[in-house]
Amino acid sequence: MSDTSDHGAARARLSDSIAGIRARFVEGFAERAHELSALAREAGQPDGASARQTLRLKLHNLVGSAPTIGLPALGLRITQIEAALASAPPGSLDARLANRLAGEIEALAQDRNVLRQSNQ
Repeated sequence: MSDTSDHGAARARLSDSIAGIRARFVEGFAERAHELSALAREAGQPDGASARQTLRLKLHNLVGSAPTIGLPALGLRITQIEAALASAPPGSLDARLANRLAGEIEALAQDRNVLRQSNQ
């Protein structure tokens, strides 16, 4: 087997692996979105600073992982939610902002376009 065909076979295995990861990610995203939404609402409570920090970390992780597995539209939308969270004053979130972010997160789980693989 030549180096070129070894490389092609390795790329195919990697592509298959990423496709499997992406499929599992998409399958479980509704539950993950529900958890993130609950964190956003909790962050809007007077004692929500810890929930806000946890939400920020989980959103940040998604910002990096979504495009890596071929979901750049999801990564972009999460980036926008993360930016809105970061722009709020320190401490607990305003309840209106918390509810808006929670709604945006929940909407992602229903938006098939953001959970579709990029053709790039």
